[in-house]
Formats: sequence, C-alpha cells, structure tokens
Amino acid sequence: MKISEYWPTSIGHVNFVNEKLLNHIFDNYNFSELKADTHNIFDSDKSKVMIEFQKTVKTHLSYYIKSIYNCTPKKLKLRGWLTGNTQGYSIMEHNHSGAAFTAVYYALAESRNQGGEIHFTDPRSNANRGYPAPYDSIYKPVKHEPRTGDLLIFPGFLYHYVSAYHQNNRIGLTIDVFFEGKP
Repeated sequence: MKISEYWPTSIGHVNFVNEKLLNHIFDNYNFSELKADTHNIFDSDKSKVMIEFQKTVKTHLSYYIKSIYNCTPKKLKLRGWLTGNTQGYSIMEHNHSGAAFTAVYYALAESRNQGGEIHFTDPRSNANRGYPAPYDSIYKPVKHEPRTGDLLIFPGFLYHYVSAYHQNNRIGLTIDVFFEGKP
C-alpha cells in the first residue's frame, strides 16, 4: 500500500534575542495606549532598529517559504502590531484571513509556567469527527510556550489562540505577511 500525506501545515521556529528592539519598544511606546491591530507599526516606525528587525524577519520568512514551497518570494509586505502587554492578556481562537503567512516575535517572554502559551489547532475543519478517544492525540492543538526571542511563522489560515498569562509584562510583535507581485 502506498501512503501519501496531504495538507501539511508547517510552523517555523527560530530564536534570536533582539535587545535593541526591546529597548526601542520600551523607549518609544506607551503600553497603556496600545490597541492591537489598529495600525501598521512598520509604516509608522521608520527607525533603524525597526528596519533591521524587518530585514531579519524577511530573511527567516524567505527561508521558511523556500523550505516548504521551493520558491523564493521577490517581495514581501509586512504589517505588524504590538500585543500582549498586560497581565491576564489572552486571545480567542482566530486566524489571519487574507495574510499568506503570520509570524509572531516575542520581544519579551521571560516568565515560565505563567500561561500565555500559543495553541495551534488542526486546520482540517471537523477532521476529528467520529473518531474514538484514542485518536484524540492526532487532532489535539499544538502548544508553544514562548521564550524571549522566539519567532514563529505559520500559514495565515491556521487557527490559533493564546491562553491567559499571569505576569506583568510580555511583549509580542504580530506580523501579517503578504506577497507583492509574482513569486
């Protein structure tokens, strides 16, 4: 019997701590006024540190895309915003409809065992229906406990949620990725 696997969903993970970016965020953003997903931080922040960060993210995105799709995108458009800056922060299950890929960079995520894990759910809607309990492990969400410097990259269609965390500060930079022009 030939067995073929279809519909893979790859999640990329790399860790690089960027203290310059973290210091820049602390020095230039008022966390009590932040509202997630209301503007593109890359359009409004043209600082050298933010431009360098974008280049680093695009390098990792290109590697991810090349590894999975065997093509190199000519131009990627990034739209980003800061998230997760208060105790008890959580995000309900969602995806990033319209984005080819989504990435999240954890500029600050130091506390361990304090919640705040990102959970990725099976993208095959209703794939688990009708299977008995021993098959549950095939369909259970994939959980990642963030650490400072983690960059996760995944398809924009992938549903995910963030459980509540119980620390005072955590800073994430969420990024939607769009193709510009032909690959």
